[in-house]
Amino acid sequence: MSYLNEKVFEAHLVKACQLTTNKAMEKAIFQSQGKYKAKELARLGHPYSARNAGGWVPYNDPAKINMQSYNFVLSWRKNDPKRRGDEINSSVFNEAEYADILAKGKNTTIPRPLIQRIMPVVDYWFLRNVLNGFRDAITSMR
Repeated sequence: MSYLNEKVFEAHLVKACQLTTNKAMEKAIFQSQGKYKAKELARLGHPYSARNAGGWVPYNDPAKINMQSYNFVLSWRKNDPKRRGDEINSSVFNEAEYADILAKGKNTTIPRPLIQRIMPVVDYWFLRNVLNGFRDAITSMR
């Protein structure tokens, strides 16, 4: 493969990674927009409490994070694709100080598996975007 072809493929892989990162960000923000407020959750018996583990949770999805102050939903960030050696990496993460506590739970709350909920979507979109990128790269070299 010539240098030009490698650069064409790399550009399409970076684009695929960027599209996937954007989709992951979109899904993370969606999962962070639950409508229940603290008073409503208290009235429902604190469904995310450890004592309720395995019981009903809003939306039947413990990964759905309810907006209390908009802080969590506004704390999503992304790193755009960058080449590091033979890899192209990007990431989506939440900078809220309590993001880890939500993810892992603690002795009084259940874990909230938001990242695990997002990953199947990310995997699907990454594969789709890479395949489309390869197709576009091959087409552009004709």
